[in-house]
This record gives sequence, C-alpha cells and structure tokens, in this order.
Amino acid sequence: LALGLLTGSLPLICTLVGSLVLGIAYSVDAPMLRWKRYPTVAAMCILSVRAVLVQFGFFFFHMQRAMAAATVAAAATTTAAAASTTPLSQEALYFATAFMFVFSIVIALFKDIPDARGDKMNDMRTFTVRLGAKTVFWACIALLELAYASGVVYSLVRLEGWARIGSAAAHALVGGLVLKRAGRTDVGNPEDVYGCYMDIWKAFYFEYILIPLLGLTL
Repeated sequence: LALGLLTGSLPLICTLVGSLVLGIAYSVDAPMLRWKRYPTVAAMCILSVRAVLVQFGFFFFHMQRAMAAATVAAAATTTAAAASTTPLSQEALYFATAFMFVFSIVIALFKDIPDARGDKMNDMRTFTVRLGAKTVFWACIALLELAYASGVVYSLVRLEGWARIGSAAAHALVGGLVLKRAGRTDVGNPEDVYGCYMDIWKAFYFEYILIPLLGLTL
C-alpha cells in the first residue's frame, strides 16, 4: 500500500485500497464481517478483486497512465519512441476479465469442497453441501478447462508471432496439468482436495504472467 501511494497513481491506489477493504471484509472475524462464511457474498468478493479490480484498475487504467507518462517523457527527450497504446487493448482486457471471472467462480466454489463436513454440521448451505463434493469438483474442473481452451483459441486467432505460440502453448500446458492434477485427486479426502485447491491457486497466479501477452493483439 505504501509503494502504491509513492507512485501517485490514483488507479493503482484505488485498486490496492479496494482490494484491502474487500480482503478485510472477507477474512476478519468481526461483527458483520468475515464474508467468506456466506457463499454468494464470498464469491462476489473474489470476483470483484480478481476479475474486475486487478484487470481494470491495474492492467488498464494504471498502466495506461504509466505509458502515457512514458510517451510524454520520450517526446520530451526524443531519445526513444514510446508506445501510444495501452498494454491491454479493450478486446484483450475483456477477454482477460472473462477468463478471470470464470477462474474466480471456480475458486469461490472449490474452497468449500474440503470443508463440506464442517459446513454441513454448521448448516452452511454451500453448493458442495447441496450438490455433493464430487459434482462441484468436476464442475469446477470443467469450467477451468473451458477457460484454458478459450485461452488457446484466443491466442491462435488474435495474437501473432512468438506471443501466439507462447500464449497458446502455455494455456494448453497449464490446462493439461490442471486436468492431470484433478484426475489423481481423491475427492473423498479433504486434504487431497485442499492440495488440489492450492495447485489451482498456483495456476491462477501464473495466468497473471500470461495476461500481458494478450495485449499483443493484431
């Protein structure tokens, strides 16, 4: 948060503060807080931060501001040609938002699978309690595979050169690894499911490495 304030970038500061506020509301065990106890509200918190704030606040508005400043600096010094476009085109931004939207839904649903027994005992009507752990587990994996397949298609159709090959191959590889990890997960074992859940988080954060490639659209 301090580093964000030092940049003086209003979009970045708003993204960080918004993430902090929602993170506190999601996690802190205090009256009217700890929203993670409520499946729908928890999902909205995750979606708000991961699918909206990061993509629009950071990748688009903050980086747009940063690159505009770089353009002005380059024009003033005439030492380099600065890019006049944002890191993510609107098309790429919408795709990244949709991709992370699906991923966030998966995380919101998946996190309840290892806790099915406790949620049932405490009368928390999560989707896992209502539909069963196995059904929710494979529904989440199906959503992830759909997202990764769309990433491959988008990369092949809209990117060019090394970005096309790298992005398509990376999405295909990670999608395959997620499916392989799911295949060796014992859904009836909460610890095994939790391990799979943490591996999905790794795949989620790896996507942030790939998102800048989506800005290299035709």
